Amino acid sequence: MIRLSASLIKDFLSCPKKAYYRINLPGEGLPSSEQLRGTIVHSVLEKAWRNKEEAQKELEYQQKKYDFYLEKATITKCIDNFFEMFPDFFSENDDVEKYFRLPQNGGEFAYTGMIDRVHNNVIFDWKTSSTKPQSIDNDIQFMLYSLAYKQIYGREPSAVVFVSLMHKSLIKYNPKEALIKEFTDKIVPYV
Repeated sequence: MIRLSASLIKDFLSCPKKAYYRINLPGEGLPSSEQLRGTIVHSVLEKAWRNKEEAQKELEYQQKKYDFYLEKATITKCIDNFFEMFPDFFSENDDVEKYFRLPQNGGEFAYTGMIDRVHNNVIFDWKTSSTKPQSIDNDIQFMLYSLAYKQIYGREPSAVVFVSLMHKSLIKYNPKEALIKEFTDKIVPYV
C-alpha cells in the first residue's frame, strides 16, 4: 500500500527524487535547523503543554538529546509564545499527536499523517518557521487534515488552524471545494 503524507506529496511535486529518498532511504539525511526546531518544539508541547516549568525541563532534556545551542533562543521563544497564547485553553480530552492512516480507493493507497492537536472539533497545527504565509487555503497539508478529520470523526472540523508560534498568530484554513477536488482528482493520482 502506498502511504501518502502531505510532506511526501509536497516533496514529489517539488522534486520526485526527494520523494524517492524519503521512501527508500528514510533517516539518511540530516535534519535542517528548522526541522530540528519543529521536532523539539512539537515534542515539548506534546509532553508538557499543561505546565511551563515542565516544558522548560523537557526543553533541557531535548537540548541534551539533540545537542543544539544555536536554536535555543528561537525554540524557547516558540514555547514561551505557546504559553502566552494557550495557557488554559486545552484539555486532557484533546487528541494530541493524532496519527492517521486512512485507506483510499479500495486500499490502493492511504493518506497518512499526524495532527498536532484536536480540541473541540478544531485542528491545531503548530508551526515554528520564521516565515508565515498570508493564506493556507491551497496548502496540501491542511486539505489533507480536513479530509482526514472528516473520515476519522464523521464530520467536518469546525476549523483548521495554522498556529505560528514564532509570530504568535493564527491563520485559519478556508476550504475551497475546487482546490480539494483538484487535490483528490488530479494531484493524488499524479503522485
